Amino acid sequence: MPCSFPIAARAALRLAVSVGAAAVAAAPLSGVWAQSRTDTIALTGQTAPGLEGGQFSAFTSISQTLNNDGRLAFRADVTGSSSTSGIFLGGGFLEAVVRQGRPAPLGGSTSGTFSGFSNDPQLNSAGQVAFRGSVIGSSSAEGVFLGSGSSVSSIARAGAAAPGTSGFADGTFASFTAPPRLNDVGQVAFKAAVTGSPSSPSGIFLGNATSTTAVARGGDTAPGTSGLTFGNLADTIPAEVNNAGQVLFIPFGPEAIYLVPGGNQGLIAKQGDPAPFPPGGFFVNFGQFAGVNNSDGGQVAFFSGNGGSGSDRIVLSTRGALASLAYSGQSAPGGGTLFALSDPRLNASGQAAFVNRNPDAGLTNAEGLYVASAAML
Repeated sequence: MPCSFPIAARAALRLAVSVGAAAVAAAPLSGVWAQSRTDTIALTGQTAPGLEGGQFSAFTSISQTLNNDGRLAFRADVTGSSSTSGIFLGGGFLEAVVRQGRPAPLGGSTSGTFSGFSNDPQLNSAGQVAFRGSVIGSSSAEGVFLGSGSSVSSIARAGAAAPGTSGFADGTFASFTAPPRLNDVGQVAFKAAVTGSPSSPSGIFLGNATSTTAVARGGDTAPGTSGLTFGNLADTIPAEVNNAGQVLFIPFGPEAIYLVPGGNQGLIAKQGDPAPFPPGGFFVNFGQFAGVNNSDGGQVAFFSGNGGSGSDRIVLSTRGALASLAYSGQSAPGGGTLFALSDPRLNASGQAAFVNRNPDAGLTNAEGLYVASAAML
């Protein structure tokens, strides 16, 4: 399995991808910080917009997402107002996306009000925000929603019909288990548990303000696996989506990676498949997180544990062709050897950032942060 790494390393990893660095390992960052600029988005005690005089009282550290325009979506607690929490946009100016106590758009004659929000809003380049919200006063206790400007639309709600992969309804949504993911055209990928369908009690779905379709359902035959079926798809690991509406996910059964829609019925790689050279071998397992971009029909970067040769590997898939970006035992730029690799983060140029950790803490380069691309090999 991929190595774990601390929050500071994850933040630096995202920075490395954004600037397109060729390789970052034990490099001093003093020059970066010396020329940095910090802008205030919101402060506790500051008036919260749209809440009739309420003030921000707390921010959740994992609840912010930043788009390329510098706009930030975040969840915050509020005091001094009838609303106790909300989701807001900052960066340039502050605005409320949704607040606790406002009516929830549930469709038809169903009514209710928002009672709270999860700590994982997602923001796209158009300023739209996808979020999970809990609801009171309704048979629908929760849902996935899309905020755009002052309007909020329902993507899916508990108790509503859940689409099957055949195109017909198959059970009803029960709960939404993973953070939603949002692309730049307003499509939201999400995972849900389903009731009323014993053979297919979970699924991965893609929706917008007008319709929702099933990407995969638990119990469905998994493409390319000779009859194996998907296990529970209502886990807490988000499914990723790019601007073409391709949804990337790693099921807990079978051991495989899928990009739907995509070539070969969406299968990228599965356990036992030959792994690319160098160093060869075969895929044994995959990490929890992978990345998909908008280039070349949806490039995918992922971690794999390998059998036969090389225990860890970072792989890039481009239109079904697999390339090895980095692997255990490979000489590392700047000295040392790659050993235990993290799940990668992928940018639009096909560069994958990852952390390497060597168990020998006495080494000068025991840990490193790197960016790799197929052109470098």
